[in-house]
Amino acid sequence: MFEAINTYVIGLASVFPIELFALVASFLEEIIAPIPSPLIGTLLGSLALASGNGSILFLAWIAFLTALGKTIACGVIYWAVSHAGEAVVERFGKYVGIKHEDLIAVSSYFTGSPRDYLLLIGLRAVPFIPSLPVSIAAGLIRTPFRFYSIATLIGSFI
Repeated sequence: MFEAINTYVIGLASVFPIELFALVASFLEEIIAPIPSPLIGTLLGSLALASGNGSILFLAWIAFLTALGKTIACGVIYWAVSHAGEAVVERFGKYVGIKHEDLIAVSSYFTGSPRDYLLLIGLRAVPFIPSLPVSIAAGLIRTPFRFYSIATLIGSFI
């Protein structure tokens, strides 16, 4: 099954222009967890080189589009968790030791200060930190969406 998903995503590269593929593939990679992140980045770099558009400016543009696709996908996850997460915590939180009061207490630490931006940007920029838990946590504590999306875009671009 995972091989079929990877083959499908690679097949999209031959159908879409590289810019659109960067946006779509990064979105799918974020939403469908089994797609390995290095697959998308390596494929995009290879496509850029093969097309003769290997300039730093073009690669930065592709990196921005990839970051935008990931940010949109993270926004979808954030939205779903922020709308359904509280009910899930109320119902199943006792099994993992999370209470609604814990969410309120943690959310009071995040005010949108420069320290908060740097923290979230850093979490997004470090490649070995999975982004799904960050999106879930941000949605659960209802981090302001504007703050969340800007920091996600910058961190994903880095």
